[in-house]
Amino acid sequence: MREIVFLNSEIKKFFSNQDPFQKAKEIKGTIFRDFANRVTKEFKINENSYFIKVHLGLGWREIFKNYAQFKQPSFGAYDEWKALNKLQEIGIKCPEPVAFGRQGTNLGKLESFIITKSLGNTISLEDLTLQWKEKPPLKAMRDSVLKNVAVLCKRMHYEGINHRDLYLCHFHVKKNDPSQETYLIDLHRAQLRKQLPNRWRVKDIGGLLHSAIDLNFSKRHFYQFLMIYLNCSLRELFLYHGKFIKSSSKRAIRMFLKPKINEDLKKLLLSLKGDQELLFLLEKELNKDIKSN
Repeated sequence: MREIVFLNSEIKKFFSNQDPFQKAKEIKGTIFRDFANRVTKEFKINENSYFIKVHLGLGWREIFKNYAQFKQPSFGAYDEWKALNKLQEIGIKCPEPVAFGRQGTNLGKLESFIITKSLGNTISLEDLTLQWKEKPPLKAMRDSVLKNVAVLCKRMHYEGINHRDLYLCHFHVKKNDPSQETYLIDLHRAQLRKQLPNRWRVKDIGGLLHSAIDLNFSKRHFYQFLMIYLNCSLRELFLYHGKFIKSSSKRAIRMFLKPKINEDLKKLLLSLKGDQELLFLLEKELNKDIKSN
């Protein structure tokens, strides 16, 4: 199997004088990630910046290791290629995919690459929110960023896409106005389905909570996010989505407590369970309303 796609004339010309897979490996640029089987670089053609991810064979040992841990292995760039094109199709901002290639039939030795345009003049929400610790933003700014992330997650999950690495570092915003566009990056482990099972929604939102909850976000922000994400009122959130609140919170706790224990985070997340009392009271009041009618 050998497949090569160029959606950009500049990139197509750049690759025209050499085998594309060899050229992809030899491109000079700034290295951002360098794993055993994946390298990410930023490079320039004329004045235009691009990112390239080169995936080498995952190896059967790593494949079996993933399956033994009940994880779906990422075999190369194809999942990200599909995900980025789908995000563009449904109107979610992301790096523009301009080239893709894969070759081989042996899954353990499959080679592939993907090229996207650089976003330019953006900052990750991880870096932005770290700045907020020293200089808290205006309420309108914080609420706008939170809303944009919630709407993006809602749309992505509604369309059957789960990220599998949904952390603040994978959301980017414009440096000069973070309240405007929000971009989603690094979808090399993303999965696409017709309908997303609830467990994958829990894993994504739990991961996002894990990366954000200790950055001076209150429970109000957490519920504000969920009301937008689940498209419901506060009353409906506790009446019908208590299980989702509990599951995503538990996942955030487990993820955070693996490398270290953060008592403030633990107390805050565990306090969310106390809001089940609110759920009970709301249900009690609704039953009263039903009986009185």
